[in-house]
Amino acid sequence: MSEILIARRLALSIVLLCGTLAVYSQVIAFEFVDFDDDIHIVNNPSVRAGLTKAGVTWALTTGYAANWQPVTWLSHMIDVQLFGLDAGRHHLVNLLFHLGNTFLLFALFVRMTKREVASAAVALLFAVHPLHVESVAWVAERKDMLSAFFGLLCMHAYVSYTAGRKARDFALTVSFLALGLMSKPMLVTLPFVLLLLDYWPLSRQRQATGETPKSLVIEKLPLIGLSVVASGITMMVQRSWGAMDLGIEIPLHLRLANALVSYATYIGKMFIPDDLALLYAHPYAPGGMPLSAVELLASAAVLLTITFFCIRLREQRYLMVGWLWFLGMLVPVIGVVQVGAQAMADRYTYLPLIGLFVMVVFAVDTHVSRFDGRWAKVATTAVMLIACVGFIALIAGARQQAFYWRDSMSLLGRAAEVTSDHPVVEAQYGVVLQRLGNHDEAARRYRLSLDRAPSNARTHNNLGRALQELGDTETAVAHYRKARLYAPDYVDAIVNLAGVIAMQGSFAEGTSLMSRAIELEPSTVDHRVNLGAVLRMQGRNEDAIARYEDALTAMPNEPRILFELGKTLLSAGRARDAIVRFEETLVLVPSFEPARNALLDARAQLGSGR
Repeated sequence: MSEILIARRLALSIVLLCGTLAVYSQVIAFEFVDFDDDIHIVNNPSVRAGLTKAGVTWALTTGYAANWQPVTWLSHMIDVQLFGLDAGRHHLVNLLFHLGNTFLLFALFVRMTKREVASAAVALLFAVHPLHVESVAWVAERKDMLSAFFGLLCMHAYVSYTAGRKARDFALTVSFLALGLMSKPMLVTLPFVLLLLDYWPLSRQRQATGETPKSLVIEKLPLIGLSVVASGITMMVQRSWGAMDLGIEIPLHLRLANALVSYATYIGKMFIPDDLALLYAHPYAPGGMPLSAVELLASAAVLLTITFFCIRLREQRYLMVGWLWFLGMLVPVIGVVQVGAQAMADRYTYLPLIGLFVMVVFAVDTHVSRFDGRWAKVATTAVMLIACVGFIALIAGARQQAFYWRDSMSLLGRAAEVTSDHPVVEAQYGVVLQRLGNHDEAARRYRLSLDRAPSNARTHNNLGRALQELGDTETAVAHYRKARLYAPDYVDAIVNLAGVIAMQGSFAEGTSLMSRAIELEPSTVDHRVNLGAVLRMQGRNEDAIARYEDALTAMPNEPRILFELGKTLLSAGRARDAIVRFEETLVLVPSFEPARNALLDARAQLGSGR
């Protein structure tokens, strides 16, 4: 390789590095967000424990959160093992994977096409496009980073295999695909992408070597088999977790209509990436806005027009390959098989958008190369200037989009602004506001959510809690009861309802509800503590003492339980026993003033002989 070529590739690599860091260097100061980060990492006991033997077994066998993604779970466990719950370092790992994917993509197209500048342009679009921010700036989307990483390694191994036909290279191709599928099953269409690469730029169909379309498909059968197995596991896991249940059955023709419009919308957002949303409401889910005939016809016209030109200009093979790459890689997540309540998602474009980038970049590069003499210089200069302006705009837009992911308040606030009245966004924004103590605004957001999705038990329960904090206990009780109407065994609603009605004097129902909570979650110590509190309200001190002692058996050194037990013993006239419990509480928490005051009361009661 000549020194000029090495210098050019080094310069292009530096551009890729600087562009990526210009967008994403900020993420190392970001927090975890209250949207899947909590479920997948922060509040996930198996991940929080770090890399353990039990955790590895769990990762390989669990369908937790409607995902079978053992490699991704192991990646999060390794992060916790190395960094604890330092969110910035978890974000840094995502950034490093995105950088790695960018350079792998650049190297892949350089290997296949020998066109360094065009390959770098594709990689830079991949690195800095705002549609990819969600995949990189969201720690819970590590699965995108990992699946793309192994998918690109799979393509590299495949290119090596096509050059030397070595069994080792094919074994690596299969292995990398398996690891990618175990990171995120969206790679099920990767064997199809490899067939596209056979057509262009590898041009493998040759009579001299005996490579025919049939032989190339047969060659991919082990890879297709892996994809079929991964698809089966994914469908089984998502069905068992209810991810495919929206509460209504959406007919196939409506799912196809949504897919048609989503394809066109992705294309539009590639060129004008504005109003990017955390969640795009499904038009036929509860509370959705059905698609109009104009939207359907316009979307169909866009897709048919592009397809027509790809066929008409079929000698420019990169057009058809890029187009089918985009269409094919989106198939698993385009909504024909409905999973979740979203119409589309920015994160789904992480690999598919490469196809559109290839179409645009290689079309421009091909046509500029046709100029000669003075016009070649003029055309090249004009394209470079337009490209620089375009990339600067993309970097600025992506940097701003990434900034919204800095914390939960910023993310959910932006999501609520972009997707007005989306039931999931409004409900989750309410959770963040309530956690920060803004109960008035939280209640308003919960009500907006319930306007669109009135049967959501969790939102009714959260609204009840907000109203209780605001002192409106009667309305709070009504919402707790509605939560139980839609989900009779929803434990949070049972516990919240039991506490409120017990304070209102409905002791029998409160006791019954708390007993039910214990039946549903017998290992949760808090339920026994709460039942003890309800029993004490009734004056049933000895029954309450038994509940607290049960709780202490499970958590022997829990100050809160010791303190509540001491108060109940004191109410029962057992001052000497109460003193012991208050003293134990103060040994554990010396600065706990309520326990110190209660200890003085107990000693006074004991001294008075009561």
